[in-house]
Amino acid sequence: MEGRVLQDWVTIRAMGDVKIVQGQPFWLDASNYRDVMAWLDVRETLAAAPGSEVQISYETAPTEDEALFTLLGGPVTFVSNTVTVTQMLGSIQGTPLARWFRWKLSLKSPSANTWDGTFRVLVAFNRPGYRTPTYMTRPISRTSQEQGLSPEPVPIFGKQPDYGLAPPSEESEHGFKYKPPSINK
Repeated sequence: MEGRVLQDWVTIRAMGDVKIVQGQPFWLDASNYRDVMAWLDVRETLAAAPGSEVQISYETAPTEDEALFTLLGGPVTFVSNTVTVTQMLGSIQGTPLARWFRWKLSLKSPSANTWDGTFRVLVAFNRPGYRTPTYMTRPISRTSQEQGLSPEPVPIFGKQPDYGLAPPSEESEHGFKYKPPSINK
């Protein structure tokens, strides 16, 4: 994952039922990524009226055309002094992450009063297949000893010490078979 700042600390104050969109120079280019996670850090918020809280939505579009932006995640309601994490994973998301990524503020329900919010948004992007451990890409199989690929362990100095576990080839008194972990697969 690669971290970015989508929005550094900002206080936005508005009046009435307006939608505030992040400025175009601050949109992030997400063309090389599949997944995104957003951390919304809210320090202060003032609702326009009860039930009319400030909320943020995350949008994406293939080009910088306003008409092409579509909802990717949210809306997430602002709550003072909290951090809210929103996962937008390409494998389960209805809308795929396109080239441009931005935020949009709005009210939960229309109001003519003044509202505001102090917040920042940090994001982490993930490339397709980036840092996927190899053990996650293979099906789980039997151990190499069970498949006959490696010999039984041989003690170096006579008798093996007893650590309270049955040797790999024997069952314990409780019927469990000890299988040593394999870290080289």
